[in-house]
Amino acid sequence: MNLIVKILKDYSDLVFSLLIALFGIILFYPGSMTGDSIDQWRQVLEPKTIGNWFPPTMVYLWSAVNRLSFGPQGILILHYLTYSLSIFFLGRTFFSNQRHQIYYLLIGIFPATFLITGIIWKDVSMLVSIIMAISLLFLYEKNKNILLLFVSLIFFFYG
Repeated sequence: MNLIVKILKDYSDLVFSLLIALFGIILFYPGSMTGDSIDQWRQVLEPKTIGNWFPPTMVYLWSAVNRLSFGPQGILILHYLTYSLSIFFLGRTFFSNQRHQIYYLLIGIFPATFLITGIIWKDVSMLVSIIMAISLLFLYEKNKNILLLFVSLIFFFYG
């Protein structure tokens, strides 16, 4: 029991970050779609129709996510987890005090970014991937772990 309390205390900012993601997922489940995202969904269902109007990387990622959860909810969950974890990484990078890290996570529910993340758009994919890439770059600068640099490049490429 003491181990669980210690983990929750040491990682309360991560738990709070995941709760923010869970709130967004519940709020928008299975994902809000517009005509644009429905057209991209058609490309996911029929990859032979991939054109240059939608980013092929999102089609391929969505196709891979569909193997775990068929439909828009898989990409919705991925978007919110990526968004919330990037805010968590930024908080861990810039603040050593855990209370300040949790306050920083409140930025994650800023309506302009939090609410748009529930829409399945290529623009949202770009938004969350670039936020994650930048947060990983800052974390790399702090920790000098070369793996963080390579993972951030993957998110930049996707974005």
